[in-house]
Amino acid sequence: MEYCDMLEIATMLPCSADRTLFVAGFAMSNYALTFGRIAKPFNLLLGETFEYVRRDKRYHVLSEQVEHHLPISACWVEGKNYVYHANTNIKSKFNSGSLTVVPTGVCHVELKLPLAFLDHDDKKNAGAACQLPHINEAE
Repeated sequence: MEYCDMLEIATMLPCSADRTLFVAGFAMSNYALTFGRIAKPFNLLLGETFEYVRRDKRYHVLSEQVEHHLPISACWVEGKNYVYHANTNIKSKFNSGSLTVVPTGVCHVELKLPLAFLDHDDKKNAGAACQLPHINEAE
């Protein structure tokens, strides 16, 4: 949640394509600090619940270990203008000289948008590739 500001910015953009860019950037930010990370990931005990409140960024996190083998955690984050929920799971494989870790799981982001954005016509400002073709019914 280090880059949660990207979600807050996305809620202020009227164009859905721009919002998608910021949400995609937030999704990729999970990997920003993984280069060179060799420490064991955060692993709660089965049924253990973790709660974290960050008042300066205005979000609240609840996380729980829902399965121990394979370790699966579920989290729920409520921010000022978004809700983020995910389950995290990793598949790991130990070989004699290497460790392979493949993150699996599903993440969802729900943005709380102003009602004025519902009237925003994205197609009006879109390029030619996004415009609907004109159908002449007289032919």
